[in-house]
Amino acid sequence: MNISLNDSEIKDAIKQYVTKSGIDTFGKTVDITIKTGRRGNGTSAAISITENEDPVDTGPMDADVKSNDVSNEESLFGGEQAEPVE
Repeated sequence: MNISLNDSEIKDAIKQYVTKSGIDTFGKTVDITIKTGRRGNGTSAAISITENEDPVDTGPMDADVKSNDVSNEESLFGGEQAEPVE
């Protein structure tokens, strides 16, 4: 059996390997450079993981709504108000 991978498939596999290794890549840029060595030195990959400059949208919450702000509670919970927890 022969399996051939192109450049983008190899890079995707490396990204999956890095993520499964426990390195958090969410909201980060992963750059991979693949080099082929000479005279039997084989192939190597250089991996660079950097924070994105633009903030990542993590959900429906509005940045202006604070966690203790209950003015938006009715629209968030479909008209029902949550009971306070003490």
